[in-house]
Amino acid sequence: MSYLERFANGKGRYLDDINLDGMLYMSLVRSPYARAKITKVEGGMTSKDLNAYYSMGENDYKEPVLAIGEVNYQGQAIAAVFGKNPYESEDLLQP
Repeated sequence: MSYLERFANGKGRYLDDINLDGMLYMSLVRSPYARAKITKVEGGMTSKDLNAYYSMGENDYKEPVLAIGEVNYQGQAIAAVFGKNPYESEDLLQP
């Protein structure tokens, strides 16, 4: 049976079908504001825990994976929370 036939017959395997021992699901806390100072984050992993950057485009502009001190655009990631299943990680986003 070909790859496409498996999915057409409902026998395909998706990423969400994979379940490993000790696996965690991550959800991101994102800023509702376009420009704001971060005063307090309770719980989760923040930039203090993860000092990592990624490159934006060809000009070598680097942006932090999790905002440091302030957010620069709406939807910027502020913190990451982890749960044993996707529902738990999404629930942890709620204040």
